[in-house]
This record gives sequence, structure tokens and C-alpha cells, in this order.
Amino acid sequence: MIPVTDKSKLLAVSLELQNQKLHFKGNTDFSETLQIDYVPPFGDGLGFTSLELLLFSLASCVGSTFLLLTRRSGRTIDALTIEATGDRRQEHPTAFTSIDLYLRFKSSDLTQEDCLKAQHIAETSLCPVYSMVKGNVDVNFHYEITG
Repeated sequence: MIPVTDKSKLLAVSLELQNQKLHFKGNTDFSETLQIDYVPPFGDGLGFTSLELLLFSLASCVGSTFLLLTRRSGRTIDALTIEATGDRRQEHPTAFTSIDLYLRFKSSDLTQEDCLKAQHIAETSLCPVYSMVKGNVDVNFHYEITG
């Protein structure tokens, strides 16, 4: 693993091929092993695909941003689930053309306006993963708030 001296600026991961297909094991200095693979026949489906990991990254980054902002503004968030779906191009590269994020909050005091405000801040300044995909992929937000 490449030594990382300044954690705020440089992140590093390590991947090692596990077979004669596309199965990798990956880790960081501080994480559990992550299985990355592709669907058959190119892979064996033994892990997450790279695009699934991108969806996980975007969803968790947006979710973290929303939680930080809404809690900072005094809102109580009892639960949050996020589903992310990506619509892929049919031709190569089969990149996402759009991503839908479904954020489902359990909160007695969160409003739709709070969500839109947090979305704006996530889009413009706080979510680094969103910053990397914006302009390349349409990202659509959907909110459900239950008490």
C-alpha cells in the first residue's frame, strides 16, 4: 500500500486480482476487504461491480451531507434509507446516463424545504462525489418523509 501522509488530501486503495477473470479484492489501510467483480461470463459475480460502487459512493456521500446539514439545523432524523438506481447506456462505454436517488427519512420535524436546501448545498459545495458526476450524469433526487 502506498503510504498516505495527509489523509485530508490523498486517499489510497489497493486492488489485487484473484483469478483469471475480473475478480479483485480491495482494501485500504483501515478497511475491511472489498470484493469487486463483473457479471458472467467476464467475471463470476463474486463482488460489487465498479458502477455499483459508484452508486454506493454517491448515495453515502449525499446521505452524509444531508444528515450533517439537517442535524446542524436542529432537525431530528430517526432513520434514513437511500436507494440509488442508475440508467446505463446500451453502447460502450455503458456509463450512467442518469441516476435517481430515493431518500426516505423518518423524522417528526424535517420538511421538504429542508431537503431542497440540503440538496442545493450538496450539489454546489459539500458532496465531493456529486461534484465529480455533475455535468456528466443527470442526478434526480426523490424525498419521502414519514413521522
